Amino acid sequence: MFYEMNMQIDVCHLLKKIKTPTLIMHRKDDRLIECGHSEYLHAHIPESQLILTEGVDHFPWFNPRKEELVAIQTFLAGNQAIRDGKLDIFNVEEIFVLYEIRDYLLHHYEEDISITGLSRHFALNEFKIKTGFKTLFQRPVIAYLTDVRLEKACELLTTPGYTVAMVADKVGYQHANNFSVAFKRKYGFTPQQYKTKFDK
Repeated sequence: MFYEMNMQIDVCHLLKKIKTPTLIMHRKDDRLIECGHSEYLHAHIPESQLILTEGVDHFPWFNPRKEELVAIQTFLAGNQAIRDGKLDIFNVEEIFVLYEIRDYLLHHYEEDISITGLSRHFALNEFKIKTGFKTLFQRPVIAYLTDVRLEKACELLTTPGYTVAMVADKVGYQHANNFSVAFKRKYGFTPQQYKTKFDK
């Protein structure tokens, strides 16, 4: 009865109104529902993502594939499902570790961080950290860390009582000069110029 009722529901006219990020996954040889239905959804839901995988099972908990798990994980973490051949060398647990590394950088940016140190801390070899992180987050690890530090620096520079040297130390730079060079390279002006702008 419920199956028949569901078959009579038509929400096609509402698809274009969907604004939330949408990931559609379907197995190409699905024995229950033809994958063309998902292709239709993808064509009518704005900016949706469609991932077709090999297999005949309709329910995702039957014979799950690594690429499906990775796609779901990356979509939930950033609203963009990643399918890249460079990730084939990783198992699902290692993909999760790369997200843990990303979160670690977001919360420990003031520490002395290196690829070697991350490799030891997370028990993942340096090559996989470099390759996987860049694939998932479109930036090398150190470039990502630098961006996190500089974005935090922008917040601190507008805080009364903080000098440029104090901000540099607070975001993980041992030398204020190195901080100023990195800041100007990213934003086109020095930290002092940025601070002066907000002090007026």
